[in-house]
Amino acid sequence: MVVPTTLAGIEAAVELVRSRVVEEVSKGFAQLRSALALPEPPLFIATTYPDILRKAVQFLDPSYAEDTRHEAVWFLTNVTSGQSEHVQAVCQAGAIPSLLDLIRDASISLGDHAVWCLANVAGDTVEYRDMLLTAGVIPLLVAFIAREGQIDSTIRTAVWCLSNITRGRPPVPYELVRSLIVPVCDLLKNTQSEDIMLECVWTLQHVTALDRKDNQQLIDIMATGVVPRLKEVCVCSDAVAARAALRTIGTLTLGDESLVDALVELHTFDMLGHVITTAHSVLVRKEALWALSNLVVGKLSHKKAFFEAGLGPVAIKMLECTHRDTVQEAVFVVSNCLLAGPSFVADEFLSIQAIPALVTSLRTLTVGNQQSVEDAIVMALDAVIALLERGEGMGQDDNPVALEVERCGGLDLIEAMQESPLHDIYLKTNLIIDSFFMDDLLS
Repeated sequence: MVVPTTLAGIEAAVELVRSRVVEEVSKGFAQLRSALALPEPPLFIATTYPDILRKAVQFLDPSYAEDTRHEAVWFLTNVTSGQSEHVQAVCQAGAIPSLLDLIRDASISLGDHAVWCLANVAGDTVEYRDMLLTAGVIPLLVAFIAREGQIDSTIRTAVWCLSNITRGRPPVPYELVRSLIVPVCDLLKNTQSEDIMLECVWTLQHVTALDRKDNQQLIDIMATGVVPRLKEVCVCSDAVAARAALRTIGTLTLGDESLVDALVELHTFDMLGHVITTAHSVLVRKEALWALSNLVVGKLSHKKAFFEAGLGPVAIKMLECTHRDTVQEAVFVVSNCLLAGPSFVADEFLSIQAIPALVTSLRTLTVGNQQSVEDAIVMALDAVIALLERGEGMGQDDNPVALEVERCGGLDLIEAMQESPLHDIYLKTNLIIDSFFMDDLLS
C-alpha cells in the first residue's frame, strides 16, 4: 500500500474515499489512516475534508464488510489522536453513536478500534467525557471486557478508556461509574499483564479521587478484596504503577475508622515501611509517606501498630534526608502521630532522637522559599511543642527535652525563625520561646 506523504497524494486518497466503489473507498481510508500514523501526520484532513469524516461514519454500518468497516474506524481513531479540533470534527460528523454500536455488537477487533477512538474523545475534554457517560459507555465497556475471546491488548485499551472517563475536573458523580468497580478490581486481582495492571490502578486512583461525600467508593473498593493486590503493585519495580497504587491506598486511609482498621489488619504499615526504605524513586517514597501520615492520625491502636512495625526510626531517618519533599511528608508522619497521642508516643519518639531530627528537618525546610512548605514548618514546630510538653511532665528540675533542643542548636534556629514574615511560623516560634525558654533567656 502506498502511504501518501504529499498534498497531491492526500488529495488522491480523498478522491478514492469519495468514490462510489466500496473497494476504492476502503483503499482510500487505508491510505489516509496510514498517513495519519506518520511522525508528522496530515491532520488538516479532518478539518479540510469534513465530508470524508461523514463517509467514514457511514461505512461503520454493519451492512458493509468487516475489512471496510475496519479501515473506516481506524481512520477515525487516528484522527482523534490529534488536537481538540480534530476530536471535535469526528464528534460533529456523528461518529459517537456508531462507535458505541461497534463496542456493543461488532467483532472484538472492530470494537477495539472503537474503544480506542472513544478513549481519545473522553481524554480530550470533560464535556466529551460527560457526553460519553450520559450515552452509557461504562456498561458497554464493562461488557466488552467480559466478552469471550478477549486478549490482553484489547482489554488494556478498554480499561484505558475507563481510566480516561473517570478523570478530569469537575469530577464525575460516583454513581455514574460505580458499576466499573467490581470488574476493574477483579481484573486487577487476576491479570498477569503489567499494562492492564497499570490501567486498572490508574482507574481506581481516579475513582478514589472523586468527591467523597459518604466515602462510598472507598467502601466499595475495600469490599472487593483488592487491597492485597494493590499492596503488591506498591512494591513493584514500575514507579508509575507503584505511585498510582500508593495514591489509591493513601486515599483509602481517608475513609472511616472501619476502613482504616481493615488496612492496618492487612499489614499496610509493613508494606509502607518497605517502600519507604527501598524505593529508588523519590516520588514513590513521597506517596508512601503521605499514606503513612494518614494512617497514624487517628486511633491509639494505629499509633501502636506504627511503632510495632518499626516505623519510628524510618520516619526519623526521612526527617534527616536532604530532599525537601521527602522531609515535608516525614514531618506530617511524626506530627500526625503525636497529635492527640498519649505520653508513650512522645516517649517513643524521644527515645529515637526525634528532637535532633526535627531540628534538622526545620533547617532543610527553612532554606529558600518557606511559603511553599509553610504547613510542614508549622507541623514540625507543633511536633517540637508536643515533645517539649512531654518534657515538662517528666517531673525534673530542668526540662530534658528543652535541654536537648538547646544541645542540637534548635533554640538558635527557632529564635532566628521568629523573624519569619509568615504569621503562623512567627506565632509558633514565639510560643515555643515564651513557654519553654524564657527563663533561660532572662537569666
